Amino acid sequence: MEVSTRFYMEGLGLTLREEFEDIIGLRGTHRFPFTVASVFLEAGEGRYIELHPAGDGDMSPPGFPMNHLALAVVDVDAAYAQALASGGARFDIPIPNEEWDGTPLDVIMSGAQPEPMRMAFLQGPSGELIELYQATNN
Repeated sequence: MEVSTRFYMEGLGLTLREEFEDIIGLRGTHRFPFTVASVFLEAGEGRYIELHPAGDGDMSPPGFPMNHLALAVVDVDAAYAQALASGGARFDIPIPNEEWDGTPLDVIMSGAQPEPMRMAFLQGPSGELIELYQATNN
């Protein structure tokens, strides 16, 4: 948790909102602990990311059903460099017939309203896959 918290703060620019020792469930007058710590990190405009440790405890997920977490940033290149310098790791993205190591790349999100953007991928210190993206006006 310490390494991940430091990475999200130093590498991705989030700020610590609160650290919690446990979560207490409430059902009527019955109270029960989840026995899991957590950290809330401010992501701006009233949004935050909550980190929970994984492991062998009761709150461990049966699998990770999500591919990645995407964070909007002002400057992908600078954010990517800062994240790597703070403990993030390069991550090769498997794309058919292409090789891409996750470094900043200009793309167009195709659809009814195509949107140009710049994005990069890396792994956080706990192995989580993170996308950094910025809207562009190409």
